Amino acid sequence: MASILIASDDTAWADQVAHCVEAEGYEPACVTNGLEACEQAAGSPPALAFLDVNLPVYDGFETCRLLRAEPGVPAATPIFLVGNIRPAAKQLENVGATGYLSKTLDVVALRDLLIEHLQGYRNR
Repeated sequence: MASILIASDDTAWADQVAHCVEAEGYEPACVTNGLEACEQAAGSPPALAFLDVNLPVYDGFETCRLLRAEPGVPAATPIFLVGNIRPAAKQLENVGATGYLSKTLDVVALRDLLIEHLQGYRNR
């Protein structure tokens, strides 16, 4: 089963995302800071990651950059930054983020994102 890394110190939001991820047949791996996200990904590379922009220890941007540099994390792993204010496209590009997801959770959009980016995992 593919694991989805959910890195946020907002446990209510992380729990909602984890519930959606489980409902789609994936295993959520929840952590509360950027260092834990890097350690989790190094030990068990995720199929996809959601990183809160305002993570403690390493913020979401730095965590994304570190995950992209981690040899064990495939370069094709989709990584989405999450927040209340959309960062500039160049800022996302500079750290290697696949895209952005608003913290105002849209369950249908989240489901569609999982289907779009993890279709290959369903067929394995």
